[in-house]
Formats: sequence, C-alpha cells, structure tokens
Amino acid sequence: MTRLKAGKINVEFEAAPQGAETTADDGYVQVDREGNFVGAQISGCVVEKVEGCVKVTRPAGAIMFLDEAGHITVENMTTKSVGIENLFEIESFAMRTVDQLRIYRVEYFGGGYVEVTYSQEGQVIELIGYNIKQSISKDNEILVRQGDSASGQVH
Repeated sequence: MTRLKAGKINVEFEAAPQGAETTADDGYVQVDREGNFVGAQISGCVVEKVEGCVKVTRPAGAIMFLDEAGHITVENMTTKSVGIENLFEIESFAMRTVDQLRIYRVEYFGGGYVEVTYSQEGQVIELIGYNIKQSISKDNEILVRQGDSASGQVH
C-alpha cells in the first residue's frame, strides 16, 4: 500500500489485479484495471456503478440514479422542503388542486419549469422539471433554479 499526503488529507492507494482503491480520510474510490469507476463511499454516501447508470445511496436511505443520458431518478427520499433559489428568474407561478393533491408550477423566463406535487398532508410526492438545476442538502431540502439550456425532463 502506498501512502501519500495531499494537502491536509492522508491518501492511501492500494493496487490489486482487479483494480485499485484510493482512500482519503473516511472515504474511498475504487477503479478497475482500466481506470474505470467501480464504486466509492464519500461522506456516508455509497456510490456504485450499476447497469447503465451510477447509483448513489445516501445515509438516510434515499437512492439516486444518474443514467448515461443525464437523467436523474430519486427513490425513497422524504423531502423536507422545496425552494426556489432565484425569484428573479420566474415568469409565472400557478397552483392547482387535483384529487386532493396540490400541484405548484413555476415557469422560468427563457424556458423551463419546475412542478412540485404535495399530498394532502403536505409531503412532497413528485418533483418534475425541464431545464432546471437542483441541489439537495443533507437534510433533504431541495433548492431549484433555472438551468443553462433545454436539457430534458428530470424526475
């Protein structure tokens, strides 16, 4: 095993016939013999390469899948809240009720939208959008803003 210091982080590198594993503090990254990503564990999240996508399992149990086309699917996540990062980007806002579900829709200037569906109890059931960027905090708070271009629908 080779040990290096990269700034303030101690890094260990272990090569094996099937590939290599690099560790830094409490995380690690694994690659195969050709240097292709196999898996990782970072800040309590487990990252795995699975059929046609990358799977990220968060400590609270939420699972995110990112496929090769850039589509994201989230499972088992209890969203605490959804917020809009920049109100200046908003062209319109609408709320409608369908079968006791509240659906909020924000349209952005220049294209794109985000739509959030809440249950009668106030829990987020679905978030869909087009040309958006989103970040998710460790407390499952989602912050949404307009994306850079028309990149397709996300779930």
